Order: sequence, then structure tokens, then C-alpha cells
Amino acid sequence: MANAYDRKKSYVDEIAVLNKELILTNNDPSILTEKGMLFERMGFIDSANKIYPIAKLNYEKKLTEKPSARIVGGVVFLKALMNGKDEAIKELDKQLKLHPELSAKLSYLYDFYKDFDRRSFVYRLTIEKSSNATITK
Repeated sequence: MANAYDRKKSYVDEIAVLNKELILTNNDPSILTEKGMLFERMGFIDSANKIYPIAKLNYEKKLTEKPSARIVGGVVFLKALMNGKDEAIKELDKQLKLHPELSAKLSYLYDFYKDFDRRSFVYRLTIEKSSNATITK
């Protein structure tokens, strides 16, 4: 539902849906992350920068309780949002050393972050790659 509002640029409605989801999920870090990216798309960078560390703490808490590919992936994704793709790859290395049992489920992330374009991802821009250039629509 929140994504449908985002496609319509109905940000107020999307915030309302995300807030309800946060209540129902006890501040699930993936929803906090989505809310942070929405704040960025709305131009509220300070608000986004306040939300990301909260999401990171929530992921790290879950990581200590019961590591999973979803949680490790969220930790790495937030590292990419907050510190860039190179730091995300370092975090992925670190997490896979700590949780080698998740390696098969997460190794694809190296390719994802190698070419990660934060701006295009957050703002949901379409990227077309050709042999000569990358075009942002």
C-alpha cells in the first residue's frame, strides 16, 4: 500500500501507512528504512538521517537475538545508505565472517553493491546501462 502511494507521489498517505506498519511491527527496521528513504524523496534529509541510525540499532538488536539473511542484509543495506557502497561491502565481509552459514544466501550482494547507485535507488530512478554510458531517466 505504501509503495502505491509513493508511485502516486502521495507522500502524506504513504507516511500514514508506514506509521501504522511501524506500530503493528514494533518498529521493524525495514519499515524504518523505507520511511527514511521516503523522507529523502520528500526532501527531509535531516529526518532521514535521524531514522537510519534507529533502524540500524533495531537491526543490530535482532542480529544478536537471531541472525538471518534478512537481518544481515538490512544491516548491510543501511551501511550503504549511511556510508556508501564500499562500506557496505566491508560490512558484508564482516557479517559473512561472523555468520558463515549465511554465505550462500548473501553472496549475491557483492554484485548488487559493486554497482550500487544510492541516489537512483532511494529516488527510484530507472537506470539503463549501455556499452558507452549510463543514462538516468
